[in-house]
Amino acid sequence: MVVPAALWLTACAPRGKLDQPDLAAQSGTQISATFGPDGRLWRATAGVSHLFVDVSSDGGQSFGRAVAVNRQAQRIHSSNEDRPTIAVDKANRVWVSYAADAAQPATAFFSYSEDGGANFSEPMPISDQAAATRAFLAVLALDSRGGAHFFWHDERDNVNGHDHGDSLYYAGMDTPAAVTPVAKRVLRTACERCPIKVAFDGNDQPVLFSRFVFPIKERDHGLVKMTSDGKGWSSWRVTHDNWEDDTCPEHGPAFAIAADGRYHIAWFTQGKNRQGLFYAWSKDQGKHFTPHLPFGDKAALAGHPALFSQGRQVALAWQEFDGRRTQIKAMLSLDNGEHWLPPKLIAQSKGASDYPLLIGDGRRIYLSWNSSELGYRLLPVD
Repeated sequence: MVVPAALWLTACAPRGKLDQPDLAAQSGTQISATFGPDGRLWRATAGVSHLFVDVSSDGGQSFGRAVAVNRQAQRIHSSNEDRPTIAVDKANRVWVSYAADAAQPATAFFSYSEDGGANFSEPMPISDQAAATRAFLAVLALDSRGGAHFFWHDERDNVNGHDHGDSLYYAGMDTPAAVTPVAKRVLRTACERCPIKVAFDGNDQPVLFSRFVFPIKERDHGLVKMTSDGKGWSSWRVTHDNWEDDTCPEHGPAFAIAADGRYHIAWFTQGKNRQGLFYAWSKDQGKHFTPHLPFGDKAALAGHPALFSQGRQVALAWQEFDGRRTQIKAMLSLDNGEHWLPPKLIAQSKGASDYPLLIGDGRRIYLSWNSSELGYRLLPVD
């Protein structure tokens, strides 16, 4: 793939490797990362006009040449809450989703590579009505068979004064195809700018955790799951913080499902009943949760949680601010959320930085984090 010289200089450091994109030329500090089945570390970085993908074979110490996903320049959009996603299946297909201007602003696109990230398919809109209505805040998740599942916020139903809550839509494909899949509505009450978190249950079905708009404009969290016949969706409220607000707080939650089926959730709230960051788990598929465990320092503006489950280990990470530096703290459970080790400071920066992301390679859990001061870091949380 030929990348114009100006874009090449933006994306690649000397010696032909993308150690750190030139953040001054980027739209933000968002770098999404995941481990592939062979243990390699993959990253998706949003540039001004291209989405770049690169891979590391040495645990993030160095990266190969960055590949531009979109051959034609687009105006790329990326924020801490609306970021690119990247996933790799067992066949080493690399999937990405990202936002770029098209007929509608910040339209969600997807693309995939079947040759180990050397080339990517022509990006396609995720929504089948992308030309007519906004489709944004998309998330891509792969099941264990390699099937791709897309969820996003969609404004096609926002008519007749319906102004509180967006619709969530879903589309899926079992095998890669350079076509926009058929979309199905999941529900109509998603909090307008809060991202969706997806995990897979023991039946390899996607489960969603996000903030929704309930009666009297309460913005609390709920779970959404595909019905057993695969034709519809069931949803139910999980938190009862009673956060009444006319506008979306733009503060997404965290969600993971352990190998034994235990649901782990973490979220931020400023509700009447509680304020701050909280964690809970459920052993009956989200029907009942443990008492809410507060974590983080409210005085330090603790927020933006991340969760990752691997075997019996569960890791929590979050962001704080000490008045001078953004700090990423984390704590680890060795018994599936029953007990927690004391919190630790994992990283800090005086510059602009991303929200914390947690990823795992089957052996350890890592913080994947980027800042304008320090660049990209992959740091173990144990």
